[in-house]
Amino acid sequence: MGLGAAFVMPATLSIIVALFGPRERGRAIAVWSATAGIGIVVGPVTGGLLLDHFAWGSTFWINVPLVALALTSVLLLVPALPGRRTGRLDLPGLLLSAGGLAALVDAVVQGPERGWLTATTLAEAAAAAVLLTAFTLWELRTAHPMVDVRLFADRTFSVAGGILGITFFALFGMLFGYTQYLQLVHGFSPFKAGLGALPFALSMAATAGTSDRTTARFGPRNTVAAGLAVMAAGLGALSLITVTTPYAVLALAMGVVGAGMGLVMAPASTATVAAVPREKAPMASSVNSVVRELGGALGIAVVGTVVSASYRSQLATALPDAPAPAGADLPSAHLVAAGLPPGPADRLVAAANEALTTALDHGTQLCALVALLGAAAALARLRREQPAAPAPGTGPGTAPGQQDSPEREKASTP
Repeated sequence: MGLGAAFVMPATLSIIVALFGPRERGRAIAVWSATAGIGIVVGPVTGGLLLDHFAWGSTFWINVPLVALALTSVLLLVPALPGRRTGRLDLPGLLLSAGGLAALVDAVVQGPERGWLTATTLAEAAAAAVLLTAFTLWELRTAHPMVDVRLFADRTFSVAGGILGITFFALFGMLFGYTQYLQLVHGFSPFKAGLGALPFALSMAATAGTSDRTTARFGPRNTVAAGLAVMAAGLGALSLITVTTPYAVLALAMGVVGAGMGLVMAPASTATVAAVPREKAPMASSVNSVVRELGGALGIAVVGTVVSASYRSQLATALPDAPAPAGADLPSAHLVAAGLPPGPADRLVAAANEALTTALDHGTQLCALVALLGAAAALARLRREQPAAPAPGTGPGTAPGQQDSPEREKASTP
Protein backbone atom coordinates (compact mmCIF):
# COMPACT_ATOMS: atom_id res chain seq x y z
CA MET A 1 0.00 0.00 0.00
CA GLY A 2 2.81 2.39 0.83
CA LEU A 3 4.61 1.58 -2.41
CA GLY A 4 1.48 2.31 -4.42
CA ALA A 5 0.88 5.59 -2.60
CA ALA A 6 4.50 6.56 -3.23
CA PHE A 7 3.85 6.29 -6.97
CA VAL A 8 0.52 8.09 -6.88
CA MET A 9 0.99 11.15 -4.68
CA PRO A 10 3.97 12.79 -6.45
CA ALA A 11 2.42 11.99 -9.82
CA THR A 12 -0.76 13.94 -9.03
CA LEU A 13 1.19 17.14 -8.34
CA SER A 14 3.42 16.55 -11.36
CA ILE A 15 0.36 16.21 -13.60
CA ILE A 16 -0.94 19.55 -12.32
CA VAL A 17 2.40 21.21 -13.03
CA ALA A 18 2.43 19.76 -16.55
CA LEU A 19 -1.17 20.56 -17.45
CA PHE A 20 -1.62 24.05 -16.06
CA GLY A 21 0.25 27.18 -17.03
CA PRO A 22 1.63 29.66 -14.48
CA ARG A 23 -1.62 31.63 -14.23
CA GLU A 24 -3.75 28.56 -13.58
CA ARG A 25 -1.38 26.49 -11.50
CA GLY A 26 -1.96 28.22 -8.17
CA ARG A 27 -5.69 27.65 -8.38
CA ALA A 28 -5.24 24.03 -9.48
CA ILE A 29 -2.93 23.30 -6.54
CA ALA A 30 -5.42 25.04 -4.22
CA VAL A 31 -8.17 22.66 -5.37
CA TRP A 32 -5.71 19.74 -5.09
CA SER A 33 -5.02 20.75 -1.49
CA ALA A 34 -8.72 21.17 -0.71
CA THR A 35 -9.40 17.56 -1.67
CA ALA A 36 -7.24 16.54 1.30
CA GLY A 37 -9.95 18.04 3.50
CA ILE A 38 -12.54 15.87 1.79
CA GLY A 39 -10.38 12.80 2.32
CA ILE A 40 -9.98 13.60 6.00
CA VAL A 41 -13.77 13.46 6.33
CA VAL A 42 -14.47 10.50 4.07
CA GLY A 43 -11.71 8.27 5.50
CA PRO A 44 -12.42 8.32 9.25
CA VAL A 45 -16.21 8.57 8.85
CA THR A 46 -16.36 5.64 6.42
CA GLY A 47 -13.92 3.64 8.54
CA GLY A 48 -15.94 4.32 11.68
CA LEU A 49 -19.20 3.35 9.98
CA LEU A 50 -17.69 0.09 8.75
CA LEU A 51 -16.22 -0.74 12.16
CA ASP A 52 -19.62 -0.22 13.77
CA HIS A 53 -21.19 -2.87 11.52
CA PHE A 54 -18.46 -5.10 10.04
CA ALA A 55 -15.10 -6.69 10.84
CA TRP A 56 -11.97 -4.54 10.80
CA GLY A 57 -10.91 -6.00 7.45
CA SER A 58 -13.76 -4.11 5.78
CA THR A 59 -11.74 -0.90 6.14
CA PHE A 60 -9.30 -2.38 3.60
CA TRP A 61 -11.83 -3.99 1.26
CA ILE A 62 -13.65 -0.68 0.79
CA ASN A 63 -10.61 0.56 -1.09
CA VAL A 64 -11.06 -1.99 -3.88
CA PRO A 65 -14.07 -0.26 -5.53
CA LEU A 66 -12.53 3.14 -4.81
CA VAL A 67 -9.31 2.20 -6.60
CA ALA A 68 -11.32 0.77 -9.50
CA LEU A 69 -13.18 4.08 -9.80
CA ALA A 70 -9.91 6.03 -9.62
CA LEU A 71 -8.27 3.87 -12.32
CA THR A 72 -11.26 4.28 -14.61
CA SER A 73 -11.25 8.04 -14.07
CA VAL A 74 -7.53 8.30 -14.82
CA LEU A 75 -7.89 6.33 -18.06
CA LEU A 76 -10.88 8.39 -19.22
CA LEU A 77 -9.97 11.89 -18.03
CA VAL A 78 -6.22 12.33 -17.60
CA PRO A 79 -4.43 13.02 -20.89
CA ALA A 80 -1.45 10.89 -21.87
CA LEU A 81 1.50 13.20 -21.21
CA PRO A 82 4.80 12.42 -22.94
CA GLY A 83 7.47 10.92 -20.77
CA ARG A 84 11.10 11.98 -20.50
CA ARG A 85 14.19 9.80 -20.27
CA THR A 86 15.84 10.39 -16.92
CA GLY A 87 18.53 7.71 -16.88
CA ARG A 88 18.66 4.47 -14.96
CA LEU A 89 17.11 3.87 -11.56
CA ASP A 90 19.28 5.17 -8.73
CA LEU A 91 19.17 1.93 -6.75
CA PRO A 92 22.01 2.85 -4.32
CA GLY A 93 20.28 6.15 -3.54
CA LEU A 94 16.98 4.36 -3.02
CA LEU A 95 18.47 1.85 -0.59
CA LEU A 96 20.50 4.44 1.34
CA SER A 97 17.57 6.84 1.77
CA ALA A 98 15.05 4.14 2.67
CA GLY A 99 17.43 2.53 5.15
CA GLY A 100 18.37 5.85 6.75
CA LEU A 101 14.81 7.05 7.14
CA ALA A 102 13.64 3.67 8.46
CA ALA A 103 16.39 3.66 11.10
CA LEU A 104 15.60 7.26 12.08
CA VAL A 105 11.85 6.72 12.47
CA ASP A 106 12.27 3.43 14.34
CA ALA A 107 14.76 4.99 16.74
CA VAL A 108 12.32 7.81 17.54
CA VAL A 109 9.29 5.52 17.83
CA GLN A 110 10.92 2.76 19.90
CA GLY A 111 13.32 4.95 21.87
CA PRO A 112 10.93 5.66 24.75
CA GLU A 113 10.16 1.96 25.26
CA ARG A 114 13.72 0.65 24.85
CA GLY A 115 15.40 3.66 26.42
CA TRP A 116 17.18 6.49 24.58
CA LEU A 117 20.64 5.34 25.67
CA THR A 118 20.24 1.62 24.99
CA ALA A 119 22.59 0.01 22.51
CA THR A 120 19.81 -0.62 19.97
CA THR A 121 18.54 2.96 19.95
CA LEU A 122 22.02 4.44 19.73
CA ALA A 123 22.96 2.01 16.96
CA GLU A 124 19.85 2.97 14.96
CA ALA A 125 20.53 6.67 15.41
CA ALA A 126 24.13 6.21 14.30
CA ALA A 127 23.03 4.10 11.34
CA ALA A 128 20.53 6.78 10.30
CA ALA A 129 23.22 9.47 10.44
CA VAL A 130 25.70 7.38 8.44
CA LEU A 131 23.20 6.22 5.81
CA LEU A 132 21.66 9.65 5.23
CA THR A 133 25.11 11.25 5.00
CA ALA A 134 26.18 8.56 2.52
CA PHE A 135 22.95 9.19 0.58
CA THR A 136 23.73 12.90 0.31
CA LEU A 137 27.31 12.27 -0.85
CA TRP A 138 26.18 9.67 -3.37
CA GLU A 139 23.50 11.95 -4.82
CA LEU A 140 26.07 14.70 -5.29
CA ARG A 141 28.38 12.50 -7.34
CA THR A 142 26.11 10.14 -9.31
CA ALA A 143 25.18 11.04 -12.89
CA HIS A 144 21.51 10.13 -12.41
CA PRO A 145 20.52 11.09 -8.84
CA MET A 146 17.19 10.03 -7.38
CA VAL A 147 17.07 13.41 -5.62
CA ASP A 148 19.15 16.35 -6.75
CA VAL A 149 20.18 17.52 -3.28
CA ARG A 150 21.43 20.75 -4.81
CA LEU A 151 17.79 21.79 -5.00
CA PHE A 152 17.91 22.38 -1.26
CA ALA A 153 20.40 25.20 -1.83
CA ASP A 154 17.40 27.19 -3.08
CA ARG A 155 16.02 28.92 0.00
CA THR A 156 12.41 28.91 -1.16
CA PHE A 157 12.47 25.20 -1.99
CA SER A 158 14.08 24.12 1.27
CA VAL A 159 12.05 26.41 3.54
CA ALA A 160 8.73 25.61 1.85
CA GLY A 161 9.48 21.90 2.10
CA GLY A 162 10.44 22.25 5.75
CA ILE A 163 7.22 24.13 6.45
CA LEU A 164 5.18 21.31 4.92
CA GLY A 165 7.01 18.87 7.20
CA ILE A 166 6.34 21.07 10.24
CA THR A 167 2.67 21.38 9.32
CA PHE A 168 2.17 17.63 9.09
CA PHE A 169 4.23 17.08 12.25
CA ALA A 170 1.80 19.29 14.16
CA LEU A 171 -1.30 17.86 12.47
CA PHE A 172 -0.52 14.16 12.88
CA GLY A 173 0.80 14.70 16.39
CA MET A 174 -2.46 16.37 17.36
CA LEU A 175 -4.70 13.81 15.61
CA PHE A 176 -2.82 10.97 17.33
CA GLY A 177 -4.16 12.15 20.67
CA TYR A 178 -7.45 13.74 19.57
CA THR A 179 -8.98 10.50 18.28
CA GLN A 180 -7.99 8.69 21.49
CA TYR A 181 -9.55 11.46 23.55
CA LEU A 182 -12.87 11.25 21.70
CA GLN A 183 -13.12 7.46 21.87
CA LEU A 184 -11.56 6.68 25.24
CA VAL A 185 -12.41 9.70 27.39
CA HIS A 186 -15.71 10.81 25.84
CA GLY A 187 -16.69 7.28 24.88
CA PHE A 188 -17.55 8.05 21.26
CA SER A 189 -18.09 5.17 18.84
CA PRO A 190 -15.62 4.87 15.94
CA PHE A 191 -18.20 6.44 13.62
CA LYS A 192 -18.89 9.38 15.94
CA ALA A 193 -15.17 9.86 16.52
CA GLY A 194 -14.70 9.96 12.74
CA LEU A 195 -17.31 12.71 12.57
CA GLY A 196 -15.12 14.59 15.05
CA ALA A 197 -12.80 15.44 12.15
CA LEU A 198 -15.64 17.08 10.21
CA PRO A 199 -15.08 20.69 11.44
CA PHE A 200 -11.37 20.45 10.67
CA ALA A 201 -11.92 19.03 7.20
CA LEU A 202 -14.64 21.44 6.13
CA SER A 203 -12.65 24.42 7.34
CA MET A 204 -9.48 23.22 5.66
CA ALA A 205 -11.24 22.52 2.37
CA ALA A 206 -12.80 26.00 2.37
CA THR A 207 -9.57 27.90 3.05
CA ALA A 208 -7.40 25.66 0.83
CA GLY A 209 -9.81 26.01 -2.06
CA THR A 210 -9.56 29.81 -1.95
CA SER A 211 -5.93 30.07 -0.87
CA ASP A 212 -4.80 31.09 -4.35
CA ARG A 213 -6.77 34.33 -3.99
CA THR A 214 -5.41 34.91 -0.49
CA THR A 215 -1.88 34.34 -1.76
CA ALA A 216 -2.41 36.70 -4.70
CA ARG A 217 -3.53 39.44 -2.30
CA PHE A 218 -1.09 39.02 0.57
CA GLY A 219 1.79 37.07 -0.95
CA PRO A 220 2.92 33.50 -0.21
CA ARG A 221 5.14 34.44 2.72
CA ASN A 222 2.41 36.26 4.66
CA THR A 223 -0.23 33.65 3.76
CA VAL A 224 1.88 30.72 4.96
CA ALA A 225 2.96 32.54 8.13
CA ALA A 226 -0.61 33.55 8.93
CA GLY A 227 -1.83 29.99 8.29
CA LEU A 228 0.71 28.51 10.70
CA ALA A 229 -0.11 31.16 13.30
CA VAL A 230 -3.84 30.39 13.01
CA MET A 231 -3.06 26.69 13.23
CA ALA A 232 -1.00 27.33 16.39
CA ALA A 233 -3.91 29.29 17.91
CA GLY A 234 -6.28 26.38 17.32
CA LEU A 235 -3.77 23.90 18.74
CA GLY A 236 -3.29 26.17 21.74
CA ALA A 237 -7.03 26.12 22.37
CA LEU A 238 -7.08 22.32 22.10
CA SER A 239 -4.27 22.12 24.65
CA LEU A 240 -6.65 23.54 27.27
CA ILE A 241 -9.28 20.80 27.07
CA THR A 242 -10.46 18.92 30.14
CA VAL A 243 -12.24 15.61 30.65
CA THR A 244 -15.61 17.36 30.41
CA THR A 245 -14.96 19.81 27.54
CA PRO A 246 -18.10 19.84 25.35
CA TYR A 247 -17.90 18.83 21.71
CA ALA A 248 -18.92 22.31 20.51
CA VAL A 249 -15.71 23.76 21.95
CA LEU A 250 -13.64 20.97 20.39
CA ALA A 251 -15.31 21.52 17.02
CA LEU A 252 -14.56 25.25 17.11
CA ALA A 253 -10.89 24.68 17.92
CA MET A 254 -10.58 21.98 15.26
CA GLY A 255 -12.13 24.36 12.73
CA VAL A 256 -9.46 26.94 13.53
CA VAL A 257 -6.70 24.34 13.07
CA GLY A 258 -8.19 23.32 9.72
CA ALA A 259 -8.46 26.92 8.53
CA GLY A 260 -4.79 27.50 9.31
CA MET A 261 -3.63 24.35 7.57
CA GLY A 262 -5.70 25.20 4.50
CA LEU A 263 -3.80 28.47 4.16
CA VAL A 264 -0.46 26.67 4.31
CA MET A 265 -0.83 23.67 2.01
CA ALA A 266 -1.33 25.20 -1.44
CA PRO A 267 1.15 28.12 -1.31
CA ALA A 268 3.87 25.98 0.28
CA SER A 269 3.34 23.21 -2.30
CA THR A 270 3.29 25.76 -5.12
CA ALA A 271 6.53 27.28 -3.84
CA THR A 272 8.38 23.94 -3.93
CA VAL A 273 7.53 23.25 -7.58
CA ALA A 274 7.87 26.87 -8.71
CA ALA A 275 11.41 27.06 -7.33
CA VAL A 276 12.78 24.40 -9.71
CA PRO A 277 13.06 24.05 -13.51
CA ARG A 278 10.21 22.23 -15.27
CA GLU A 279 12.25 19.08 -15.82
CA LYS A 280 12.84 18.87 -12.05
CA ALA A 281 9.12 19.24 -11.18
CA PRO A 282 8.50 15.47 -10.70
CA MET A 283 11.49 15.30 -8.37
CA ALA A 284 10.20 18.32 -6.43
CA SER A 285 6.79 16.66 -6.18
CA SER A 286 8.39 13.51 -4.78
CA VAL A 287 10.37 15.47 -2.20
CA ASN A 288 7.15 17.28 -1.31
CA SER A 289 5.44 13.95 -0.56
CA VAL A 290 8.39 12.51 1.37
CA VAL A 291 8.65 15.58 3.58
CA ARG A 292 4.94 15.46 4.42
CA GLU A 293 5.02 11.76 5.25
CA LEU A 294 8.21 12.04 7.29
CA GLY A 295 6.83 15.02 9.20
CA GLY A 296 3.65 13.09 10.00
CA ALA A 297 5.55 9.98 11.11
CA LEU A 298 7.86 12.00 13.36
CA GLY A 299 4.87 13.93 14.72
CA ILE A 300 3.18 10.72 15.82
CA ALA A 301 6.43 9.35 17.23
CA VAL A 302 7.55 12.45 19.14
CA VAL A 303 4.13 13.56 20.38
CA GLY A 304 3.25 9.97 21.20
CA THR A 305 6.39 9.76 23.32
CA VAL A 306 5.48 12.95 25.18
CA VAL A 307 1.90 11.78 25.75
CA SER A 308 2.94 8.32 26.97
CA ALA A 309 5.54 9.64 29.41
CA SER A 310 3.21 12.34 30.70
CA TYR A 311 0.33 9.85 31.14
CA ARG A 312 2.44 7.52 33.26
CA SER A 313 3.71 10.41 35.38
CA GLN A 314 0.26 11.93 35.88
CA LEU A 315 -1.36 8.62 36.82
CA ALA A 316 1.43 7.73 39.26
CA THR A 317 1.03 11.12 40.94
CA ALA A 318 -2.77 10.98 41.15
CA LEU A 319 -3.05 7.30 42.10
CA PRO A 320 0.26 5.94 43.44
CA ASP A 321 -1.27 2.54 44.25
CA ALA A 322 -2.70 1.99 40.77
CA PRO A 323 -2.01 -1.51 39.38
CA ALA A 324 1.08 -1.54 37.16
CA PRO A 325 -0.74 -2.54 33.92
CA ALA A 326 -2.93 0.56 34.20
CA GLY A 327 0.13 2.73 33.67
CA ALA A 328 0.72 1.41 30.15
CA ASP A 329 -2.11 3.33 28.49
CA LEU A 330 -5.76 4.28 28.96
CA PRO A 331 -7.30 1.13 27.39
CA SER A 332 -5.21 -0.97 29.79
CA ALA A 333 -6.43 1.13 32.71
CA HIS A 334 -10.05 0.59 31.65
CA LEU A 335 -9.46 -3.16 31.34
CA VAL A 336 -7.93 -3.29 34.82
CA ALA A 337 -10.84 -1.26 36.21
CA ALA A 338 -13.33 -3.73 34.72
CA GLY A 339 -12.01 -6.38 37.12
CA LEU A 340 -12.15 -4.19 40.25
CA PRO A 341 -15.02 -3.48 42.66
CA PRO A 342 -17.13 -0.40 41.79
CA GLY A 343 -15.40 2.08 44.12
CA PRO A 344 -11.77 1.40 43.18
CA ALA A 345 -12.79 0.95 39.55
CA ASP A 346 -14.42 4.38 39.40
CA ARG A 347 -11.39 6.02 41.00
CA LEU A 348 -9.00 4.33 38.56
CA VAL A 349 -11.06 5.27 35.50
CA ALA A 350 -11.41 8.88 36.65
CA ALA A 351 -7.69 9.20 37.42
CA ALA A 352 -6.68 7.54 34.16
CA ASN A 353 -9.03 9.73 32.08
CA GLU A 354 -7.67 12.84 33.76
CA ALA A 355 -4.08 11.67 33.30
CA LEU A 356 -4.56 11.06 29.57
CA THR A 357 -6.32 14.39 29.05
CA THR A 358 -3.50 16.25 30.77
CA ALA A 359 -0.93 14.28 28.79
CA LEU A 360 -2.70 15.13 25.53
CA ASP A 361 -2.67 18.80 26.53
CA HIS A 362 1.11 18.58 26.88
CA GLY A 363 1.46 16.91 23.49
CA THR A 364 -0.78 19.48 21.81
CA GLN A 365 1.21 22.32 23.37
CA LEU A 366 4.28 20.88 21.66
CA CYS A 367 2.39 20.85 18.33
CA ALA A 368 1.36 24.50 18.84
CA LEU A 369 4.98 25.46 19.56
CA VAL A 370 6.18 23.70 16.41
CA ALA A 371 3.54 25.53 14.33
CA LEU A 372 4.63 28.87 15.81
CA LEU A 373 8.25 28.12 14.97
CA GLY A 374 7.12 27.35 11.43
CA ALA A 375 5.35 30.71 11.20
CA ALA A 376 8.51 32.48 12.35
CA ALA A 377 10.58 30.55 9.79
CA ALA A 378 8.16 31.53 7.03
CA LEU A 379 8.40 35.22 7.91
CA ALA A 380 12.17 35.11 8.22
CA ARG A 381 13.15 32.87 5.31
CA LEU A 382 10.48 32.81 2.61
CA ARG A 383 10.79 35.42 -0.10
CA ARG A 384 8.19 38.14 -0.25
CA GLU A 385 7.12 37.20 -3.77
CA GLN A 386 7.46 34.21 -6.05
CA PRO A 387 9.77 34.63 -9.06
CA ALA A 388 8.12 36.37 -11.97
CA ALA A 389 6.10 34.08 -14.21
CA PRO A 390 7.94 33.14 -17.42
CA ALA A 391 6.61 34.04 -20.81
CA PRO A 392 3.67 31.96 -22.08
CA GLY A 393 4.77 28.64 -23.52
CA THR A 394 8.17 28.67 -21.79
CA GLY A 395 7.32 28.31 -18.11
CA PRO A 396 7.94 25.30 -15.92
CA GLY A 397 4.28 24.40 -16.07
CA THR A 398 4.20 24.04 -19.87
CA ALA A 399 4.17 20.45 -21.01
CA PRO A 400 6.26 19.51 -24.03
CA GLY A 401 4.53 20.83 -27.11
CA GLN A 402 1.97 22.76 -25.04
CA GLN A 403 1.51 26.51 -25.39
CA ASP A 404 -0.44 28.82 -23.14
CA SER A 405 -2.70 30.05 -25.90
CA PRO A 406 -4.88 33.16 -25.54
CA GLU A 407 -7.92 30.89 -25.48
CA ARG A 408 -6.41 28.82 -22.65
CA GLU A 409 -5.53 31.92 -20.66
CA LYS A 410 -9.00 33.33 -21.26
CA ALA A 411 -10.57 30.09 -20.04
CA SER A 412 -8.62 30.33 -16.84
CA THR A 413 -9.92 33.80 -16.01
CA PRO A 414 -12.55 33.72 -13.22
